[in-house]
Amino acid sequence: MSKIKICDAIMGSGKSSAAIRYMNEHPENRYIYITPYKSEADRIKDKCPELNFVRPKHHVAEFTTELVEEKKNIATTHEAFKLYTNELKELIRENEYVLIVDECIELLEELTLSAGDLEECIRSGRVSVDNGVVKLIDDSYNGTIQQLKKFYATMRCRDLMCFVGDDSRILYYWILPADLLTAFKEVYVLTYMFEGQELSNMLKMYGIEYRYVYIERDDNGYMFTEDESVKYVPEYARSLKNKIHILDNEKMNAIGQTETALSLSWYRNPANESLVTQMKKNMVNFMNNMNKDQSNSGNRMWSGFMETKSKLKGQGYAKSFVPFNARATNEYADKKYLAYVVNIYMNVSRKIYFMQNGIDVDEDAFALSAMVQWIWRSAIRNGKDISIYVPSSRMRRLLITWMDSLAAGGVTCE
Repeated sequence: MSKIKICDAIMGSGKSSAAIRYMNEHPENRYIYITPYKSEADRIKDKCPELNFVRPKHHVAEFTTELVEEKKNIATTHEAFKLYTNELKELIRENEYVLIVDECIELLEELTLSAGDLEECIRSGRVSVDNGVVKLIDDSYNGTIQQLKKFYATMRCRDLMCFVGDDSRILYYWILPADLLTAFKEVYVLTYMFEGQELSNMLKMYGIEYRYVYIERDDNGYMFTEDESVKYVPEYARSLKNKIHILDNEKMNAIGQTETALSLSWYRNPANESLVTQMKKNMVNFMNNMNKDQSNSGNRMWSGFMETKSKLKGQGYAKSFVPFNARATNEYADKKYLAYVVNIYMNVSRKIYFMQNGIDVDEDAFALSAMVQWIWRSAIRNGKDISIYVPSSRMRRLLITWMDSLAAGGVTCE
């Protein structure tokens, strides 16, 4: 039976509460709990007082290695987890740790080191490139340049792969190693829309079996269950269709009528320059003229691709940009007027990588997962009504279909 369990449940279903209950009811296990943010790691420490969780104050793997050697329970971040060395993973295996992953981790992460610095690393003889894989030859770097220190630290625990991007650029991606999960006795992944995320592709690619678990609610709160028939989904899920008000305006939505309009390649196309200008005018109109509360620019939130941000920002909402793939933060819970002016497709080099490894990428699931997580950063997470401009016909269709499914009982609600 698979030791990797996926708890795929809509936000507010009690996933983290179920994980906390599981850990408190099974103190015989040793745990590593990873989450995107330090504040959530601190919450785990507070909610599991008898387990004496420790949060490493540094990302350097040696600090965590010492804690594992001492058999401590650890609450830490995704970023720290990605730097676990082979030595540390072996200690985790020996000590039979249970891993709980709050929100999916990325399989592929683009290298931020400059091309010039990477070339210098190759010329120095410390790394080499063989069949598209960058290999560490000499890890004796003891300089003070932070970017290089981070690069060599990551090289000790992750492979770096070379790809050709959709614009013929050479791109380098860190690859999450399979044994970062398989080293654990048991793994729980807490997420939503798992099949649209890279971790799902990773498990399939490596042939790692997994099964789903669900949330059940009783008098003592939330808990994991393998019985789908009793799974709990909050009642609010049915009413999302009545709280998320999507702009239905033929003139405003005409710009995104074609299936690929507002994709990154569409924005990059010089022939669409006048349409990009029109997109900005539409956003100004929606944000400043069509919403009901023009007195407060702080209640607005919008997203586009980073490279088109400067072309789309306008008066009244310029400082309200939130990356289109933002997740796991409540910083924007006061935002009521939203504009999501992207049409998301997986980066071509990433898609090719998965396809070459036998994985058929579900582009719609990938896009919907990102959009729903982004919307959930807004006031909807607190049960407030929101208004949203989604000019892409494809993205709007995915969002409406998702809400209709919830309203019609596509999920079991209590």
